[in-house]
Amino acid sequence: MKRALASFATAAMMLAGSAKAGELVIIFDDLNPGPKAEFEKVVADFDAANPDISVNLSINDREAHKTAIRNFLSAGAPDVTAWYPGTSMGPFVDAGHFEDISDLWASDPNLSNSFEAIKPTMTRDGKQWGVPYTYYQWGMYYRKDIFDKHGELAGINLENDTVDDLGLAE
Repeated sequence: MKRALASFATAAMMLAGSAKAGELVIIFDDLNPGPKAEFEKVVADFDAANPDISVNLSINDREAHKTAIRNFLSAGAPDVTAWYPGTSMGPFVDAGHFEDISDLWASDPNLSNSFEAIKPTMTRDGKQWGVPYTYYQWGMYYRKDIFDKHGELAGINLENDTVDDLGLAE
């Protein structure tokens, strides 16, 4: 997570040059204690290193953020916010609410080396629109009793088959 947050800090520093009247407005969406504490630390470190820039940080509940982002991006957008990558970011990119930061991906070795596998999720129309700030893995859950009973019919053995066996690898 520290590498991802370092990438966020780099992005925030790039935006600092364009911060409105010495203010950097950040709206974040993770109240979970671990990510929230790390994010607050990165912001505090940035704030301490840039005394001429006032950092205004708001941390919202993720579900509330999903609704609020549609409003605040079109009326008084923050300098930095959190959102989902891939197709979820598409409408905001297409509407001009997110900035092209391809130059950051090209110039920051932390991004270009450590997060190359994630880069496609932040890419649209050949340009990068975001940086990862945390690792958040979705899990796949299944009912063992159902797969024990019917999995063989589909040719699936979840205990022994690999991702390659299931044809899920890229």
